[in-house]
Amino acid sequence: MIIRKATINDLSQIQELNNQLFELELANFDKHLIKGWPLSPEGKQYFQDAINEGYVIVAEAKVRKERAMLLGTFLPKKPAFLITTLK
Repeated sequence: MIIRKATINDLSQIQELNNQLFELELANFDKHLIKGWPLSPEGKQYFQDAINEGYVIVAEAKVRKERAMLLGTFLPKKPAFLITTLK
């Protein structure tokens, strides 16, 4: 397994992995998440900023061609949750 810092080239896969997580969470745990948010322009910007600021790592298993990602912060620079307004 290879664990490395994410690069901007990983952006679309990170968005897709996070969208899969959102779908799981929406179906089973948290009905307040916004469906498809990780694939939205706002989601793309969020993950792009996180990658550029060094908060995302990628774990790759070469044998089974699986990928995982971890996004976290060490300092409270970003909120731990998202707030949106209804229009």
